[in-house]
Amino acid sequence: MKSKNYTKYILWGFAAAVLSMLAVIVCFWKLGVYPFGEYSVLTNDCYIQYIDFFRYLKEVMNGSAHIGYSFSKSLGGSLVALFGYYLSSPFNLLLYFFDINELETFILIITILKVGLCGFTFSLFISHRLENLKPVFVVIVSLAYAFTQYNVGQLSNISWLDGVYMLPIILWGIWRYVSEKKKGMLYVSIGLSIVFNWYTGYMNCLFAVIYFLYEQIRWNYKYQQLMLKKIVKQFFCFCGIELLGVMLSCAFFIPVVFGQSSGRSILDEGIFSFATNGSLLNIYRGFMIGTPNMGMTVSDSTITLFCGVLLLISAGYYFFSKSIKNFDKICTSVLVAVMIFSEFFKPLENIWCGFKFPAAFKFRFAYIVIFVIIFIAAQSLEQFDKIDSKIFCKIAGINIIIFLIFDFICPFDSIVLWIQIGLLLFYGIAVFIGLSDGKYRRICFGLIMVVFYSEILANSYWVTSEVYRKPAGEYAAYAEEQEKLVASIRTYDETSFYRMEQNKNRDKREYDNSFFANESLAYGYSGIQQYSSSYDKKTSDFIASMGYCKGIFPTFYHEPILTSDSLLGVRYVMSSKAYYGLEHVSNMQEHNGKSVYFNPYALSLGFLVNENALEPIVSGDQFDIRTILEDNPFEFQNKVYSAILGEDVRLYEPVGAEYVYDETTEKAVYTINSVGNENMIYGYTRSTIDGIPMDINGEYSCYYRSAWANMGIYQIGIASEENQVIFNVKGLGEEVRRKSLQAQREIAEGIRDDENSEPWIDSVFYMLNMDTFERVISKLQEQSYQPQVFEDGYVKGTYNAKTDGWLMLTIPNDENWKVIVNGIEVQVKDGVNTFMTVPVKIGENQIELIYHVKGISLGIVVSSLSIIIFVALSVVERRKRKII
Repeated sequence: MKSKNYTKYILWGFAAAVLSMLAVIVCFWKLGVYPFGEYSVLTNDCYIQYIDFFRYLKEVMNGSAHIGYSFSKSLGGSLVALFGYYLSSPFNLLLYFFDINELETFILIITILKVGLCGFTFSLFISHRLENLKPVFVVIVSLAYAFTQYNVGQLSNISWLDGVYMLPIILWGIWRYVSEKKKGMLYVSIGLSIVFNWYTGYMNCLFAVIYFLYEQIRWNYKYQQLMLKKIVKQFFCFCGIELLGVMLSCAFFIPVVFGQSSGRSILDEGIFSFATNGSLLNIYRGFMIGTPNMGMTVSDSTITLFCGVLLLISAGYYFFSKSIKNFDKICTSVLVAVMIFSEFFKPLENIWCGFKFPAAFKFRFAYIVIFVIIFIAAQSLEQFDKIDSKIFCKIAGINIIIFLIFDFICPFDSIVLWIQIGLLLFYGIAVFIGLSDGKYRRICFGLIMVVFYSEILANSYWVTSEVYRKPAGEYAAYAEEQEKLVASIRTYDETSFYRMEQNKNRDKREYDNSFFANESLAYGYSGIQQYSSSYDKKTSDFIASMGYCKGIFPTFYHEPILTSDSLLGVRYVMSSKAYYGLEHVSNMQEHNGKSVYFNPYALSLGFLVNENALEPIVSGDQFDIRTILEDNPFEFQNKVYSAILGEDVRLYEPVGAEYVYDETTEKAVYTINSVGNENMIYGYTRSTIDGIPMDINGEYSCYYRSAWANMGIYQIGIASEENQVIFNVKGLGEEVRRKSLQAQREIAEGIRDDENSEPWIDSVFYMLNMDTFERVISKLQEQSYQPQVFEDGYVKGTYNAKTDGWLMLTIPNDENWKVIVNGIEVQVKDGVNTFMTVPVKIGENQIELIYHVKGISLGIVVSSLSIIIFVALSVVERRKRKII
């Protein structure tokens, strides 16, 4: 390639990058995002998850947090998988230059830079792949890729954007491999894509195989080498290079794999069950400008592939172009079918998502499908001078008719529909004039560029117009106060180990559901809850079984549960209200509407347990309403404490409640009569309805959640008084009320166990026997263990045992812990399903725990082996070429 051509490609790339970044800036300006307005860039998962992870990463850079293991991740866990999924982007290195209070600015800047890089890398790819594509169309298709539906919809999932800008580099590498037999770019780009974000890296690698076959088969046909044996050989050679690229990443990737698979199944159950995402015909509706789909919920089955009206016409024209060979059209049709059906059929979608169900943000690989459409359109535009303007205009007209038919079946927004029709007419006419009269061509190109740019800006605004609504600076103000609150507790209590939690989230909604479950990571304290895709199933199962929530992803802490908190060492609760059993720490100032409460029953890190604790304890499905009497968290806790003590312990006893459903007020009312003592009453509810307003003893409590932000045990009152819990179904919708009435009648008629009549709600109420609880806690405290050193990945201390036995530490057991007692490495077991339980001897036991990140050594060996093999192959091939 000549130097001047290389310079031209770079200039086009920079033009695409600058215009892409400008598009983001204009979009944020129009939306009023700071610094262009009053709203924050933080939204969706960026607000719920990423901001806390970035705050944690900043602490790692400052040297005050550990990247391998953290006790701030739920009850403690590996951070390698979380880092690989959320934080391994090279752009995150820029965080070093930002203050911890400037995280919103940092996110804004890297979002703009990543989108710009998407335009740049696509421009480089398309310029080399389609060398005759005119500069104006290079910029247009690059803008379409950088700032089209997927990227606009995923601005809150900025870690996925690394896969978007790496895809064109990988495909450029494939083209060089096919056309020039050069494999270096392919090899390196595969490895880097996995390192930058392994999740999208996996998707890119999967598509690379499909794209290679597409390009290689077309290449072989062009040069009359289309032989099955030859293609099979070429395919396996390519797979070998791709495998070497994956191996190149293994120094990083293997530890991530071990961390990601901790306690979790490789495949989600039922991922291959046949199902579809909406109607196949409705996919075409997704080409309408401004279609507001980002796959936020599992039920959202709208597939949107908008990438510009011009490219929609151009992609359609590809299949009617006389200058494109029929064989190429057949290959392209197969490629399109594979990618469209991958989104349409859910089993295929699940494979693309890593053999997992996408819990939210469906169609996570849509950027690849959109790439295919843009690439097809670009191939049409490369032959611009040969375009039959009449056919092009006919395709535009056919699209108008199709959208009008869809509007008749299910109406679009009328303004958007006519804008779409106007764009179809404009592009048809502009291309017709540009091809008909050469003296107007530059004017037409200029108008096409301006209109296309305006189009993608309008689309971005419509797609995101309701997304950015949080006030700018609100998070920074909250974070500053939260830092003060956590610091005050640390100053008050300098003990090496204790946990703390909170009942109030930072979103300031009318219900406090603590949905922001990563604040322990953000502020560096040991907590319970956690929300990330890199969770430990064993830990999450235990948290749910103890009554904090019902689901294992995410795990939440909605309010204190005295018995659960005490077992796990939750000594302080940052709370918006008082709870029975906790003592208000009056000399600590309130911050963010939260005061500090002390739990006098909180246990230390470890305590001596009976060997019964080593046996598995069964817990049921926390969402199954029919089994609520048998497998509720109260019964599970009784089993846990009984196993720990080696005796039958009943901390909780059920109390009766009178249930009445008032059809007039549409309220489910539970009344618990006084039993004449000062013990505490707790409740636990399962329901098929999510978000029911709940009143306790005449006061509003919360929206009781049974789905995503699911809740568990709630505190009601004292047993010496009459207590009442009310669930208000009114206003939740006619269908909900109808079903609830029907279910209530079925329960009243005694047919609750009928397989066709699942109850809509059921609750159990238990009394905590405080005398028994205090006796149990006192006994456990007698032989407790408080370490002298408690740091991320390292624990050390002395334990004086009165007898040989088992010391259970409330640290989730993980095979990567090395446990040394009195200088000898020992084997530990799971206590009460979850915790590290260490054998100890009578007398003094010097205990040391060291965490080793699994897979680093193996990963380095594999990466080194990859480099050696690749270099050796390159040397051999170079010598062969010299001989020839």
